[in-house]
Parts: sequence; structure tokens; C-alpha cells
Amino acid sequence: MTKPYVDRLPSSQRRTFLKWLALASAAPALSTSFRARIRDAALGRAHAQLPPDATFLVEICMRDQLDFGHVMVPPGLARHASLRRGEHGRQCALFYRQDELIEAAPDVFLTPQSEVLRPYVGDIAMMELCELTDGPVHGHEAANPVRSPGRTRAQGNGRIAMWEGEPGGDSSEGAFYSSTPTPLALHNWWQRQHDGTIHNAVVIKGTERAHAMYHFGAGLPGSEPDRFQTVDALMREFPATAIDRNVLPDPGEAELVRRFLGRVDPRLLESRGYSAAAVSAHDAQLDDVQRLLHLGAPRVVDLRLTEEDVAFWSADVPARYGRTRIDAWEQAAYAFKLIEGGLVRSVAIEIDVGDVHGERTEAQMRDQTLTTVLPLVRLIERFQAAGIWDRTLIAISSTDGGRAPAAGSSGDEGKNGFLLAGGRIRGGYYGDVRVAGDDGDGHRYSYHMPDGASGAAIAEGTLVNDRRMSGAPVWRTIARALDVPDEAVMRFPDIASARACQWMLK
Repeated sequence: MTKPYVDRLPSSQRRTFLKWLALASAAPALSTSFRARIRDAALGRAHAQLPPDATFLVEICMRDQLDFGHVMVPPGLARHASLRRGEHGRQCALFYRQDELIEAAPDVFLTPQSEVLRPYVGDIAMMELCELTDGPVHGHEAANPVRSPGRTRAQGNGRIAMWEGEPGGDSSEGAFYSSTPTPLALHNWWQRQHDGTIHNAVVIKGTERAHAMYHFGAGLPGSEPDRFQTVDALMREFPATAIDRNVLPDPGEAELVRRFLGRVDPRLLESRGYSAAAVSAHDAQLDDVQRLLHLGAPRVVDLRLTEEDVAFWSADVPARYGRTRIDAWEQAAYAFKLIEGGLVRSVAIEIDVGDVHGERTEAQMRDQTLTTVLPLVRLIERFQAAGIWDRTLIAISSTDGGRAPAAGSSGDEGKNGFLLAGGRIRGGYYGDVRVAGDDGDGHRYSYHMPDGASGAAIAEGTLVNDRRMSGAPVWRTIARALDVPDEAVMRFPDIASARACQWMLK
């Protein structure tokens, strides 16, 4: 049996083809039987409806208790005129003066180290005041209450062990149990519900400790990802492969389809809700359709990095930082190649910056920031160039929590940060951290979580660990950005009553 045309396309290109297919088959000049033949040839008789658009996820899991303070600066600290900066005690670990900070958008302050994000801040959301982590050693854990809302340190009520899928089955800093899947597993499960041919999600476990981050399917069939601890193992699973992505085998057939689509009456476009700009651009877009239908010789998808790849991805990224054994830039490069090459839709990478206590030096802040922002901006650039940024989400977590602005703090106070980036994300810094007064050599800090309805920082902050954004609304926001419908996630009791942070979505 001939494989339907739509199944020959990589997931990253299906939407464009299906949009034009729907338009062509709706042309009033076509008979009912001819429209049926178009749909049968393109989709196969088994497709009752057009399949949902593919979405793509890169989850970047970072440890140990990363400080995002030089990635985006809380507005309250950025505007404080007499901040006591330093590397110890209650001094603020922000090593740029007020006049050196860059307000890239209202209340979005970058440092010179993160200025590379400036062109993309409209697609980057930072929220540092999420529910805090709860590991037994100053907050360290491998789960995170945003990645798996409702996770607890006690089994029961449908919650099962989160660590059993990880290499070695080690529970790390305390056992955690949950009934809510982590983002990668959720996305893997949902995408494979609609396309059983796609490869399982990939986790590149690029740190020295295989148990440092949990990826948890909560018992969903087909949700657990494939985990790779070495580059060699990844290469064996995904050898260089020539992939024929031609929907139509002959360029002449593609030209015939283009000619047919060129006869579509502009009034039909207008009647179907296309804007005036879209109508006027119709002819130009037909050239893209023709190229999509016949791409030419098969393309070789090869994960191995060329000299040009290495130069692009590695520039200025700290090498093997902390307890990371596969460079952060290298993992990011593989993540992009896996997704853009049509091999997978979900990839997680793991980065361990190494545990820091009793101080936070300027050099440490620099290295943590560059390790975060440079792979991020290069992923954004490449996904935009590939034409799939509007369906891609990059989720960066400090998996075991963050730290207070005080340089000598540990992860059991202050912040638990998440950064979301994607074409569907409404950029901004949500919440705020402010100076509440002096404390020894530094300050007391007040924490102002985002208001659940508007996203604006609440007026009355807290000096302690209460009043943080619950993990469930953020998790629902991640699911919404990945097109996982509400009815699909209502089965998870710890997020069922929460609502997505609509102010973080476009």
C-alpha cells in the first residue's frame, strides 16, 4: 500500500502542506469525488481529520541551584540606587551598576552578559518566584514542583516513585513521588498519540550524576523517554541517514500542483479569513509550496558536528562547566539537529553548574549566565531559520531550585526560577524581588510573586518562603504552549483545578 503523502513529510513541514491542501480541496470548481481523491492520496483513507500540528520541546534542566540574576535582573533590584553588591553574606550577587543594565523592554533588565537576548525578549518569559524546592539538603531535589506539581516525599494517593526510570534507579537527594508527568514525558506521550511513527523522546544526560534530574511519565503509556549518557550511545541510535522528503517524486508533478493552486480565486481566500496581505502574497507563497512538494535529492541527517557547527555552538560558552561532562553547547547542538532533522519532537538536556555555598563570585555568575544564554540564543536563531519557532518551546529550569539574591544564601530560601522561550510565549519578567532594608553587610529582600490573574507583581511581598507561584499554573502554561489540550491533562489530579498563566502566552 502506498504511504500517504502527509506521512512522508517531516513533522516540521506538515502544517504548510496541509494548509494548502485544505485550501485546494475547498475550491468550488472541484467535484466532490475529485476532492475526495486529493484527500485520499495526501492523507490516506484512515485520516478522518487533518492531524494536529506538531510541536517541539527542548527542556534544559540545570543544577545546582542556578542563579538567573545576570540573565534577567528583577526590576526592583535593577532600579535600587544604593544596592550593596558583593560576593559574600547578604550582599547582592549582582555585579553590574545600575547604569550598566539594559532595559530591553518594560521591566525587562538584561546585563551585558545577557544582552545577546535583546532581539528575542518578546518571546522569553522569566518567572523566578515559583514554589520552592523541598529536598532534605538545603532544597536540592531532582524533581521540582513546577516540573511535576504535587510531587511529595511520601508515597500514596496515586503517587509513584519518580526516579525508577533513571539510570541506576537512584533516588538522589531524597525520594519523591508524583502522579504528574514532567514536561518532556507529557509532550512525548501526547505527540505519539497522534503519530505512532515518531521516535521516542530523547534525554541527553550530560552530567556526572545520572540521577540528578528526573524525567517522569507518571505511568502514561509510551511517555518515558530514551536516556543517553554518552555521545557514542546517541550516535549509535541515530546514525547518519539519507531521508527522502519529497511528497511528490517528480518535480513535474509539483509544478502541476502549483499551477492548480495558482487558479484559486482571491475571493475564496478572502472568504476563508485570509488577510489582504496573505491574499497579495499568494503567488509568492506558491513557489514555497512547489519546493515543499519536491525538495530534490534525499537529505542526509547527520548528528555529527562539523567544524562550522562547533564554531557556531561553542563560541564563548564555558567548557565542561561544573559537573557537566557533555558540554552545554554540544548538547544544545544535538537537540537542534534531532528536532530540525525530523528525528524526534522532544529533547531534554542536562547541565550541572556545580554546587556553590557560602559565596557567589563574579566569575561564577558570569559562567552560569553564559552557560544559560548562549545556547539559548543559538537555539532560537536556528529554530527561527528552520521556520518552526512558532511551534517550539524551550523550557529552562533550575531543577533543584535557585537562591536568594544574597551571595551567601543556599537553595532553601528565595527563588525557584523558570524561563520559557518560544513563538507562543509572551515575553517579560513576571514577579519582582526588592530590597526591604539593610541586613549586616547587605540587605533583606522581599519577594513579590506574579498575580495569578494579571501577571503583575503583587504589591505586598514576603520576606520568607511563603507566597510563591504554585507549580500547577506554570505547568498548565507549558502544556498549553505545547498544544496539549486541557481535556488531555485533566486526568492529573494535582493540576486539574489550576489555570494556565494566560498572560504568559500570545
